[in-house]
Amino acid sequence: MPDTPKVVMPRVLQADSRWGLATESTTDDPHQRSRPPPSHGSHHQHLVRLHSPLAPIASHFTPPSLISDVVTLHPRAVASATTKPLTWLLTHEAQLLQAGNNLVDPPSSIDELLSLLDRVENFLSRVEQSPTKSMWSALYPSVKALVANQLFRHANVDVKVAVASCISEITRISAPDAPYVDDQMKEIFQLIVSSLVVMMPRVLQTDSRW
Repeated sequence: MPDTPKVVMPRVLQADSRWGLATESTTDDPHQRSRPPPSHGSHHQHLVRLHSPLAPIASHFTPPSLISDVVTLHPRAVASATTKPLTWLLTHEAQLLQAGNNLVDPPSSIDELLSLLDRVENFLSRVEQSPTKSMWSALYPSVKALVANQLFRHANVDVKVAVASCISEITRISAPDAPYVDDQMKEIFQLIVSSLVVMMPRVLQTDSRW
């Protein structure tokens, strides 16, 4: 009986999983010959996919905005955000934003202005250091309005003391970074010192220990 001639099978491309490269090999599997070409593209497209860089896993599951927020947040800010209800944070930000916008165009009445400044100071005192981006956005109107001439250089002494108290809270929130430029910080410290000088006699009169 004559020897059956050996049939040379066509070479097929196989992906080497160790290196991500395509290597050539032969196969004698008869099913390989009748297998239809892959529906998702040619061998050239397959090689392109093999050499394409891997996308970060996190980008498939986390929105980009959330990724940037997590990266830029201070650990203490993340911890505080998880310990307080979201509704409280949103309400606090809304109240602070509204009060700050009212400071941009302050009331002419001294009593109303002092009441507004007292409310702003109360909101600022509840803001922790290294706040979130949304909280910084809520803080911005107050940060800007408190150093405007109509408040910072107000003629009324009590208004100056209230402004200095609010700015002190903003300085605490932004620490260790300064919330204003150097020239402004110099004037702010002078305002705080002068406010302490004004307040000291009142403290001495009301405190029985002195």
